[in-house]
Amino acid sequence: MIVKCSHCGKILSKRDFESHKCDLQLKECKTIEVTYFLDGSCKDRERMIGHGIDGVHYTFEVVLRKPIPIMLPLSNGLSQQNRSNKDVTESVTV
Repeated sequence: MIVKCSHCGKILSKRDFESHKCDLQLKECKTIEVTYFLDGSCKDRERMIGHGIDGVHYTFEVVLRKPIPIMLPLSNGLSQQNRSNKDVTESVTV
């Protein structure tokens, strides 16, 4: 099975996904000044919540990588074999 990494978008085999390390480039750094923050983690979801001095409520959550299955297009010969022989113009009684 071929999958796509949910974080970096790299396409690889399902077997190679477990050992895959994302190469995410750091684009910029920001400092968010908050009046208070708390650890809102529960049920295996790591989450930090803070109230910024700019009036914005910030939530930071750790998101685990997931393999996204990718369906590869079949060659014309195979896709023709998988098509139904039924006439698409036939009416269907429900």
